Amino acid sequence: MWYVTYNEDGDFVRSAVLSNIQDSLSSLFVIFMGHSADTFFGRFRTLMFNLYDVTWLIVIAIVLLALGKSGDTILEYVLTDLVDEVDTSGNRNKKRSLERGVIWWQIPYASGAIVAILCSMNTPAQESSSETRRQENDGITQDDIRVVRSLLRMFPMWGTLIVVPLTSAVGSTFYIEQFSYLRGNDKIPAQMFDMIQDLSGFAILILYSRLTCVRQNEKLKIGVGMLCSIISCVFAWILEFYRLKEVREVGDDENTSISFLWLVSQFCILGFMEGLTEEGSLRVFKSQIDELIKSYREEYMEVVMCLGKLVNIFLILILDSQLRWFGDDVNNTHLDRYYLLLVCLCSVNFVIYCCIAKCFYEGTEPDPHSAKDNLQLRESTHATNG
Repeated sequence: MWYVTYNEDGDFVRSAVLSNIQDSLSSLFVIFMGHSADTFFGRFRTLMFNLYDVTWLIVIAIVLLALGKSGDTILEYVLTDLVDEVDTSGNRNKKRSLERGVIWWQIPYASGAIVAILCSMNTPAQESSSETRRQENDGITQDDIRVVRSLLRMFPMWGTLIVVPLTSAVGSTFYIEQFSYLRGNDKIPAQMFDMIQDLSGFAILILYSRLTCVRQNEKLKIGVGMLCSIISCVFAWILEFYRLKEVREVGDDENTSISFLWLVSQFCILGFMEGLTEEGSLRVFKSQIDELIKSYREEYMEVVMCLGKLVNIFLILILDSQLRWFGDDVNNTHLDRYYLLLVCLCSVNFVIYCCIAKCFYEGTEPDPHSAKDNLQLRESTHATNG
């Protein structure tokens, strides 16, 4: 965030957008790397990127194939523009050029389909009975249905979890920019707050498991994490409100009396949010998802993280273009309003989450008392039979 800000002439919005794009792409590629490791290369080779084995080039081929197919619509527009440009007749009009462009676009489209059919016809087919093919297709279809149903079951909770990466994205961008304009920011590096955030996420899990009597309730753990997101945004809003107020009064952001230590609470609570929601959501996901894709629970959660960071990007761009909330630097922005907006969004989302967790996922938590009773019952039965 610092590097892009200082090398983009202080463009605050562009720095935040580029930083969030990098984070969202990292989260999105997790699912592809995990699938590639299990399907093509193995986990060790995927991690080390073994250059002696060229099978990893399949990843590049897939990306290029996707890019090529994405140019399908662009090709239609290009042909339409070319036809419109070369048409010099007196009754020339845009509609006719569009229709001719569609016709020319169908030629390579149909040619590609014909070539694909011919290639598949030249490939020797494996002999198998119709009954075997029917059983295989039925098995694959049943597996796919179970996987899709289990994923659809998680969609309501995933929708409410988007505020978690949204708040995390704010922490990795706007919180860091706040640090640049507080007194004493030259005494420690900004990476210190990353360490504080990570340690907080680790410590809260230990404290939560030892100090609470509802440690088995994962839905409640997620709810507490969402409350932490609200509290973190409230602290950020209060700090930014008084910082901007003092900057307007003093007229010099370098002489502000607000210390960088006030940011510690924001990053601590941000770590609490990430630690609680991550562990809670992974366990709920494991209890709800089909056995076939349980090993991909972390990867699917990273996709949710990617979506939340993309929401932050769109939110910044919309507010900047429509309301002009963001300027070239923090002192020329309405960052306090943005934090207040996040407080409202997180609060509404928390209410929605409570309703969804109660209605859609009721009875999914293990009951430690019933498990203990069952264990005692089995022991007594075993002693009686003995």
